[in-house]
Amino acid sequence: MTEAVAELPSRDEFSKRLNTSYRVRAESGAEFEAELVELKVLTSNEHHENFSLLFRVPVEVPALQGIYTLAAEDADPLEIFLVPVSNDKENLYFEAVFNYLKDRVA
Repeated sequence: MTEAVAELPSRDEFSKRLNTSYRVRAESGAEFEAELVELKVLTSNEHHENFSLLFRVPVEVPALQGIYTLAAEDADPLEIFLVPVSNDKENLYFEAVFNYLKDRVA
């Protein structure tokens, strides 16, 4: 596991942050607000965990995938890869997908 992955919050930590607002900074330097609106468990067993996060942002935000820095008032900033996945008249939605091996086989 790399240092960057080791520093990311776990699924349980993210679940406690549902409906939390983040200040987001794009690689371009643009900043906007995002709200964590969904955590979906895709796979979970004794060896592997796979989940996704869905963030709601204003529809005016460019729909560009990339690495974004997210900061909340009560948490350390984190960098995650976000992909635009849908939109409606008022919002754009970005998704982040996480895959964790719980145990490494030697």
